[in-house]
Amino acid sequence: MSSRKENCYPIMHFAPDYGWLNDPNGLVYHDGIFELYYQSNPNGVEWDDMTWGHARSTDLIHWEELEPVLYPDENGMMYSGCGLRNDRGELGLPKDALLFPYTAAGFDEGLSNPYFTIRLAYSTDGGASLIKRGDKLLQEMAPDNRDPKVFWHEDSKAYILVLWIEKNDFGIFRSPNMQDFELSQRITLEGGFECPDLFELPVIGDDGNVSEKRWVFWAADGMYFVGDFDGYKFTPTQDKKQAYFITTLPYAAQTWSGDPKGRVIQIPWLRTKCVYEQTTSAMGIPRELTLKKAGGDYVIRHGIPEEISTRVQPVSELTKGESSYISKDSAIFLELNDPRESIIKLYASGKNEPFVTMSYNSKTGVFSVSDGVVSDFMIIGRNRKDRVTIVYDRGIIELTTGDDIILQMTDLPHLRATECNRISFDGGEGSLKVGMVY
Repeated sequence: MSSRKENCYPIMHFAPDYGWLNDPNGLVYHDGIFELYYQSNPNGVEWDDMTWGHARSTDLIHWEELEPVLYPDENGMMYSGCGLRNDRGELGLPKDALLFPYTAAGFDEGLSNPYFTIRLAYSTDGGASLIKRGDKLLQEMAPDNRDPKVFWHEDSKAYILVLWIEKNDFGIFRSPNMQDFELSQRITLEGGFECPDLFELPVIGDDGNVSEKRWVFWAADGMYFVGDFDGYKFTPTQDKKQAYFITTLPYAAQTWSGDPKGRVIQIPWLRTKCVYEQTTSAMGIPRELTLKKAGGDYVIRHGIPEEISTRVQPVSELTKGESSYISKDSAIFLELNDPRESIIKLYASGKNEPFVTMSYNSKTGVFSVSDGVVSDFMIIGRNRKDRVTIVYDRGIIELTTGDDIILQMTDLPHLRATECNRISFDGGEGSLKVGMVY
């Protein structure tokens, strides 16, 4: 792996030392470790040679990049898949083995199978290396079917595999033994496309307690459907929702399996631009998903997992006209209470002019981000008085509003090497809490 160019990498948004990154794959928690595999081109900064890259973390902030684990072979390039622990000792493998269903993307007619096929790899060394099994996990249903996500469903005593088939069609398959998967439902979800996920989320009431649980079927661009799942069929019970207000950056999010607390933690691919011809794209910040009842419907909340939130060091709480110094080697967490007419400015060491200005116009509902030359915006709605949370990490910005419900992101890649060491709150009705993570 190449050595990193100084200060061109975000603090807590994972990006590889060199190469192209896209979809997160094989997310599994075991022995205190969050494994993160991902679509990778280790040979260049453009999409090609799809391989599974590998990183891991114990705190969801600091990531150790390791060697790739799955390379293209006679069945095609290595496309998306998932990971899970072998807790039931399937396939003649030990219970501490890790299982990785994946897609072999057979494009070329000269390959042994030009169709996309769903296959299985496993690890007996804690995820450091993966071994491919030779057989297919299930028979293909369409030329490009892909992106298996597998979990154990305790109520119906079966492994559930969800798969994108074609167009807006997905399949739900069942197996008692991680083999012999049979189709139990082919479902059309209008607007849904690739990278499916299916998980159960707690509904958090106004008192902070769990009032009930609901199932969510997720697709690549953050479109999701809330409904019922009995182990055989998923039935939507409300219209589709969109997790991201603007979908320019986040895509193909996947959830970790095996969380010891039963949480649903998800991470998306962020389609950020190439930086210094060294690395293209990054991962978003891991988020803990829950549901909230809003306007009669269930909507997803994107909370910060406690592994991250407990490491946010409070710096100050600012009111209009105040500023605060922070460590330049940190990601910045901002909590804006009552954002009306707020103006937030970020300064680099020794500079009198801000390199980023963030402001909210309550009449238009637009939250603007500008460095004086390049600007972007996030629409958060008119006359909002509730909390807005902002994470700034060397040019990558994530924003949630309305109790972590609406998630928006933007990227200013030319600021990746600019380090912030002072924040000012130049306008606004409320207050600005400043924290940092490094």
